Amino acid sequence: MSNPGWHDQSCWGRFLLRCAANRLVVGPSQAVLHRLDDETYPPWFRCALKTGDRPTGAPSQCEMSAYHSLSDCIHFLCCLLFCLFVPAMSHDPFSVDFDQIAVAEPADRQQKQAQSGKKKPKKQPRYHVILWDDSHHTYEYVVMMMQKLFRYPWEKGLLIADEVDKRGRAICMTTTMEHAELKRDQIHAFGKDDLIPRCKGSMSATIEPVE
Repeated sequence: MSNPGWHDQSCWGRFLLRCAANRLVVGPSQAVLHRLDDETYPPWFRCALKTGDRPTGAPSQCEMSAYHSLSDCIHFLCCLLFCLFVPAMSHDPFSVDFDQIAVAEPADRQQKQAQSGKKKPKKQPRYHVILWDDSHHTYEYVVMMMQKLFRYPWEKGLLIADEVDKRGRAICMTTTMEHAELKRDQIHAFGKDDLIPRCKGSMSATIEPVE
């Protein structure tokens, strides 16, 4: 087969388009191909690549720059067409649907609030510890009992003793049922008043639910 030469513009143009489509880098003194044994290229061109001889009538540096620019443009257009016509992968791990997040966020918050509401324990009913008046115990006895059993200061113990004496009863504490029963039993086991000889035992106490 005869060498068509580099002066054949139609052959050279077809070759450049082929190079641009395959992303070939062709310089004034060398050419790099992905496959030198590709039969789609002319034998004379493959021979020039292997021997390193520069064919006569090779294009100038300005022409090669133009050819490189053309190759870059074709590559850019190919990438653009690929992005336009190839649908995006539905299973892209980096894709985020912000609409779904915006819709799901309130539901998640409501679900968390519902779960937190379920975990909250129900409030236990409250009970009053009531101390009842009698004529066999002194103010000092009531004040001392309030200090030891309820950890009240002397002033508060005196107020409770005065209320028991005037109204016949006084609320010592408001707490849970178990705690109220404990304080009632402690009052009953506190003992007699040593200041009054006729006293035979402790004061009376009861518990009542808070209305």
